[in-house]
Amino acid sequence: MHLFLIFVFSVKFKVLGKSLLVNSKKINVMKLSEFIVLNEAEKKRVVMNNAAALATRTSPGLIIFLFQINDYYVEAYCNTDDKSIAEYRVLPNTNAIRHYLDLIPIDDLLN
Repeated sequence: MHLFLIFVFSVKFKVLGKSLLVNSKKINVMKLSEFIVLNEAEKKRVVMNNAAALATRTSPGLIIFLFQINDYYVEAYCNTDDKSIAEYRVLPNTNAIRHYLDLIPIDDLLN
């Protein structure tokens, strides 16, 4: 959890409701096709305000955060030098998150 503080994110851990706000417009539950066509600023707003943070992993020069929005997953690639988000990548299916599975804490779900 301390990795989230490094990037001065305002991540809200909540379940996605029935609507999202993007550019002060109300959008009914965000579909993957709608997310893909957003510009980077809108993607950041949606991820930071409506996605559930699941896990992180590292790569040289990057910390990669895994988020879930509805029934799809998004990775945020954050540059460790300047703390900026380099890009967002939508993962096509649950097979694409296999390398995260050991990183996602599920202890609370089992108790």
